[in-house]
Amino acid sequence: MTTATTTATDQVRTPLTLCPSGCRVTIHTDELDAGDRSMLEAMGVDHGCEVEICKVGSPCILRTGSTRLGVGREVAARIKATLTVSASSQMLS
Repeated sequence: MTTATTTATDQVRTPLTLCPSGCRVTIHTDELDAGDRSMLEAMGVDHGCEVEICKVGSPCILRTGSTRLGVGREVAARIKATLTVSASSQMLS
């Protein structure tokens, strides 16, 4: 699991369902209810964790390290994230 650092220049938190496929985001679980937060933590996704969005939809497919996991669309809509690396930036590197 990779943890991103928080800076004053962080962007606005956006639901995962509105983030484009291929980008990297920092997950924010502090606004989730205890059940959703516990489920994500059990899958290895903690507050501040950086993940790649492999597919937006149902399920929303996330990759953290070498692990890919699926999150239902309803839960993904409640998970807030900030963009770390855009999909177009990743293709250039």
